[in-house]
Amino acid sequence: MLQRFEAGGQPMAPQQYRALAQQARTLLDAAAPGPALDTLLHAFPVLSDLYENSHYEHAGLCRHPLDAALAAEQAARQALQRAAS
Repeated sequence: MLQRFEAGGQPMAPQQYRALAQQARTLLDAAAPGPALDTLLHAFPVLSDLYENSHYEHAGLCRHPLDAALAAEQAARQALQRAAS
């Protein structure tokens, strides 16, 4: 329902939207990280946004392994240093 509303489907009262978003967030918070959650979040972008927004303290790292994020950051720094030389 949340995905349909975001896509411009049916009108929804603000209270209805808030209740639906809260219910979705509660279910997402209870879900274990892993391939099944990744598949769900990929299939429903609005849920992915909600998940990322509720884990903002990790600044985009909440769905990505820290090692991969660190390696990407280091590679970007090296590329910037080479470009500046």
